[in-house]
Amino acid sequence: MSYGASVTEHIRAGGGPLSASERGEMGMATWAKCSNHNGETLWVNLDNVTTMTRRDTQEETTEIIFVGGAMVTVRERPEDLVKSSS
Repeated sequence: MSYGASVTEHIRAGGGPLSASERGEMGMATWAKCSNHNGETLWVNLDNVTTMTRRDTQEETTEIIFVGGAMVTVRERPEDLVKSSS
């Protein structure tokens, strides 16, 4: 699956989170492991999330919106993502 450039600043498919040096940042980001609708692993940088909304549709998903407006949809519930990053 291909994501827009602004989304790839916040997530990495499969291989794990970007390091601070890969992002050109100092310090530690808060990452949460999630999966998309295809079951692929995504690492979401929670420090750059502005909104997480649970969508109770036929396939329950969580819509994550990042600083700058990029969006990704994952299977996990918002409360589980926040718990897993603690």
